[in-house]
Amino acid sequence: MIKDGWESYHFKNGLMPDCYNFVPTQDKSLDNYLELIVGGGTDVAVKLLNKESDKCIRYVFVNRNSSYKIQNIPEGKYYVKIAYGKDWMSKVEYNQCLGKFLRHPEYEIGVDVLDFNLKYEGNSYSVPYYILSLDVVDTDFLNSFNSQNITEVEFNK
Repeated sequence: MIKDGWESYHFKNGLMPDCYNFVPTQDKSLDNYLELIVGGGTDVAVKLLNKESDKCIRYVFVNRNSSYKIQNIPEGKYYVKIAYGKDWMSKVEYNQCLGKFLRHPEYEIGVDVLDFNLKYEGNSYSVPYYILSLDVVDTDFLNSFNSQNITEVEFNK
């Protein structure tokens, strides 16, 4: 793989470099979040995509046995793409970073929609937030949202 331009990376929890083909978009006036809690099975890379435009607005890496909050998400409806695995590899192709896990890779797309629109009730409103617990144990996915398996190529789109 090294001959093909792949390099090993060890990311801390947080936003991926912008070469991963996303435009980090946020609305600091909104105190909302998507909290990702990752178990001990694998690391995860999560893309948050706008349902209407299919544009990725955040792309984060979360190490196993830790958590991370994606905060200040603009109003709208979103879905996630998730990569699970160990030993993150990256490659630049056509000026864009591609990523994948070398060991035990699994890729999925969320079917459930995350609605980050403010919920108005009379003169007040509530701010939505979500908590997503993710883990892989012997290829059994432990999560409470609906998803479908996808390919590595589909994940990197």
